[in-house]
Formats: sequence, C-alpha cells, structure tokens
Amino acid sequence: MKVKELQSTDLELIYKTFKFFSPKDQSVMPISRMGDALRWMKLIPSEAQLQKYAELIDPDNTGEIDVNKFMITAADLWFPTPKEMEKHLWAAFEVFDQSLTGTISSELLKDILVHTGTEPIPISEADKLIKQYEDKETHQVSYSIIIHELME
Repeated sequence: MKVKELQSTDLELIYKTFKFFSPKDQSVMPISRMGDALRWMKLIPSEAQLQKYAELIDPDNTGEIDVNKFMITAADLWFPTPKEMEKHLWAAFEVFDQSLTGTISSELLKDILVHTGTEPIPISEADKLIKQYEDKETHQVSYSIIIHELME
C-alpha cells in the first residue's frame, strides 16, 4: 500500500509507534529499532526485508530514519484490511497442517520456529511461545488461538 491509501487511524498508529520507538524528543528513530516498531504494529517483516528497507531509506548509513520514511516503510508492509492479515496467517499455518485439523504438534511448531526459513528464532523464544499455547495433554498447539490473539 501507499501512505495516501492508509486510513487516518492507521496513520495515527504509525506516527504513535514511531514516537514510542524514538529516543525522547527526537525527530528520528534508530534504524535498529525499525523491526521492533513494525512488529509492534503486527506487521511481519523478515530480517532480509528490513535490511532492504534500511538500504533504501538510509543509503548514507546514518543509522536513523525519519517519520516520513517510516510511514512509507510501514505502508509498504501494511495489510489492506484485518481480514487480509488474518487470511495471510491462516495460510501460513495451513502449509504445515495438511489435514486442516486446526492444530500442529508442539514439536513441529518448535522445529518450524527454530529451523525453517531464513530467520529462525532462538530455542528459548520458541519454548516460551509453545508453553503459552500448548495443550499439555496432547502436546498440540491450536493455531486459531494464536491467530485470534494476533488479530486483537
């Protein structure tokens, strides 16, 4: 999406997020905080995407981003509607749930999180996430609960 296509409430959220992740009374935010800020808004950039954005918006390697460039970056990752985001999340989980049971094993989820893709997360983070959502008896994770919480 483009910035001009965003709703005023979306623009306000992006601006408030920028201010929250910027050092006090600064008109710039450290590039190193960009990923955290975008993910705080429930956007899902990969580290590779963040690197590409950083190269585009900070070609001089100042290590900083202003609010306008942050808005452009956020808009580029923005889902047009919450339904689009939800659809994206369901599709991602269903890749690993071939039977469409609505659950995946804790073991599989951990393997996905720490080994799959270009950006695995630390084992400790995977364990923390699984502990939060795992059914202790079946060792299954109902991903509908994860999706529901992400959509709140």
